[in-house]
Amino acid sequence: MVEAARIALSTQDDDAFLALCEPKTAALLRNGTKVQKESGRVWKLLRDGRPSPALLPKGDIAEVIESGPVAMVEVRLANTTSRVPLRLVRGQWRLDLIESDTLLAAIRPVPR
Repeated sequence: MVEAARIALSTQDDDAFLALCEPKTAALLRNGTKVQKESGRVWKLLRDGRPSPALLPKGDIAEVIESGPVAMVEVRLANTTSRVPLRLVRGQWRLDLIESDTLLAAIRPVPR
């Protein structure tokens, strides 16, 4: 898998590389060039070390579903349920924002 990805990158075969990525990562990379002013603000906040509250969903923590080194925290607000992914890193739970629907929603290109 990693060797195929290296080959795709070295030959500049973007489609082959993105086919080897998990869907959310591929979508993020595909849409990277389409990010507009609103999305740019989120990236600037991340780059400046001042993350936006929009990166995490509002609501009450309803349930934590743990599966080995990965967990999902379900957050409910009214009739909406969002999930915040966590990953176990050296014995500590850490946010896995690249897997988060809220991060992808915050940086998605704004439709024209």
